[in-house]
Amino acid sequence: MVGEIGGNDYNYALFQGKSFDEVRSLTPMIIQAIKDAVKRVIYHGATRVVVPGNFSIGCLPIYLTGFQSNDPKAYDKFHCLNDLNNLSIHHNNILKQAIGV
Repeated sequence: MVGEIGGNDYNYALFQGKSFDEVRSLTPMIIQAIKDAVKRVIYHGATRVVVPGNFSIGCLPIYLTGFQSNDPKAYDKFHCLNDLNNLSIHHNNILKQAIGV
């Protein structure tokens, strides 16, 4: 299994104050790093590789606290942050395309 790759890249950028657009622009680089890691483990003999996506982070307390908003539209029906969950969805969609799922 290739571990969850990319989460810390997004985390670091977000907590450095980067905008959601800036953070989203990192996705191609992060996906390429995942593809490269998968190729390396296959090259070294792996016959089955599980590539997990990133989980939705908009419901995590650290993000709810760090990115709280007075705008009710910033939250979904579960009171999670839309922009952060959409970042995870974007990442996972691009990842699925990249690995052919």
